[in-house]
Amino acid sequence: MDYPELNPFVRYMDRRVCRYSYKTPVLAYEYRLFYLCGGECAVEISGGRHTLCAGDCLIFPGGVPYRFFFQEDAPASQYVVNFDLTCAQASLCERPPDPADRFDRARLLAPDWASPFDRALLLPGAQVLEEPLERLLREHEGEEACRAELCSALLKAILVHALRLSQGSRPPLREPVRGLLDYLGAHYCEHITAQSLARQFNYHPYYLGRRFREVTGMGIHQYVLSLRLKKCARLLISSTLSVSEIARICGFSSASALSEYFRRVYRQSPVEYRERGRDGLEMSVLPA
Repeated sequence: MDYPELNPFVRYMDRRVCRYSYKTPVLAYEYRLFYLCGGECAVEISGGRHTLCAGDCLIFPGGVPYRFFFQEDAPASQYVVNFDLTCAQASLCERPPDPADRFDRARLLAPDWASPFDRALLLPGAQVLEEPLERLLREHEGEEACRAELCSALLKAILVHALRLSQGSRPPLREPVRGLLDYLGAHYCEHITAQSLARQFNYHPYYLGRRFREVTGMGIHQYVLSLRLKKCARLLISSTLSVSEIARICGFSSASALSEYFRRVYRQSPVEYRERGRDGLEMSVLPA
């Protein structure tokens, strides 16, 4: 199915660590995308309650009551995107979500055509969206020429891919990828090389890497790095271990190597991430 009118406008985006549950359900005035990068949480939406794990994605239109539940002692991290499906109303000011008793449906930012996102769409195991979301955030926070146009193109690609996933067109987890995912999930903090994985699964390293990228949308090294960084983020918030100790536990060669990768993904140092987490500054009760 084609949607030629789909020309999304990114109103707001960030990546945040979430630990505080919403006090009451709220309703947004534009579309929302939530992608869970790490941890777990629960969401109450469209009359049901669902548990979200790392890699799950939720997309829904404005005017739908929703409420997130997080654990203060086990925070979750997520990408949040507030967007319109067209750029026609880009000049209008964004409004934060409101509780039901203050919500004004006349101010909903919705297209005048049938949208595939007119109902809540929950996509479990949508890890293939994480890399383009990371790129979208870099563009959104940057100041390069034609930033808004490129953000629109990137978000359109993400939404189209989400539609494909919702229609069952995700690649099957055939061997050896299924076994490789299980192995990496259990051994990602250990020293892993393409050659050691080839010996473990009795496949050529090139074939393993190509099949892994076809199924997951990312390279093996990138996947292992994402697992290690998520583990580091959890330990920074939940433990008193030093950055050097966390780097060693999570498989990094040094604290400086961890800091370099951590800054690249989280846009702050491990120490800054820990301080903000303990001060409870990562997330307000209501999303921006």
